[in-house]
Amino acid sequence: MSVLLCSGCQREAMRPELSAFDRDQLAAESLAQAFVSDLRIPSASNLSGVWTSGPNLGGYDIQLEQRADAIDGRGYFWGCTGYSAPFTVNGAYKNGVLSLRFSGGSASAEPREYSFAQAGPNLTLQGTPGRNNERLFRAHDIRRLEK
Repeated sequence: MSVLLCSGCQREAMRPELSAFDRDQLAAESLAQAFVSDLRIPSASNLSGVWTSGPNLGGYDIQLEQRADAIDGRGYFWGCTGYSAPFTVNGAYKNGVLSLRFSGGSASAEPREYSFAQAGPNLTLQGTPGRNNERLFRAHDIRRLEK
């Protein structure tokens, strides 16, 4: 519990500490707000920007930063019940293949690989068939992050 002093009086008020779940929700909501402000449009030559697993009932959003072949980023899972703990990603982008490792939160540390399913204005990444069938879309293209 945190102890607060009321303004204008000497009385103490007790405020309960946030649960781990509530802290995770707030952290993910903070990331979501930051992602809305990221207006970069990822391209085949620079993947930096916000990506989403799509307009489904649940998925994840990630913000990638590309520096040469190295990829770093952060993200969160979302769904009908809200957000889950934020996570980080790191990996590489070589020869048209994006390799990512998710860590932290409820993310699996298993590496995931993506290649281009569609180029041009509707740039889409496709996970390795039979192993990781998910797709990644540029978040702003499908209006996932609209205010």
